[in-house]
Amino acid sequence: MTPATNTGTSSYDDQTLPLKKATRSGAIGLAAVAVLSCIGWYAADGIPGAWGAGLGSLIGGVFILVTVLLTLATAGKTAAVTGAVVLGGWLIKLLVLVAVMATLRPLDFYSRPALFATVCVVLVVMLAAETRAVLTTRTVYVGK
Repeated sequence: MTPATNTGTSSYDDQTLPLKKATRSGAIGLAAVAVLSCIGWYAADGIPGAWGAGLGSLIGGVFILVTVLLTLATAGKTAAVTGAVVLGGWLIKLLVLVAVMATLRPLDFYSRPALFATVCVVLVVMLAAETRAVLTTRTVYVGK
């Protein structure tokens, strides 16, 4: 690969590149699953199925993408700071998830099987897409 600037650095030196690629790949996977799941569940269960698939895509997608974005935001920090931010973010996401699910529980405008199935598929597809993006990105492992 050719140098990005006159300073002798290349794209291989960007240690945030794997996280950026993971974010993009995860978002693309999320969009694909959301569209296909909404169409499939609408065909299977009508409007409640589409609502369940939409909510499942939103819940699963936000849960995964927030973690990647928090890691990306702390990329220049120490491992302890990154770990604390990711762990704190996970705790906050878990509390928000419990509140969202408690709010949705008495409502019946959505299909619960559609929500559950879509969350599961979103998590698997996004984690696979992000893992593939990180593993296929070339970076320098030993710095100056």
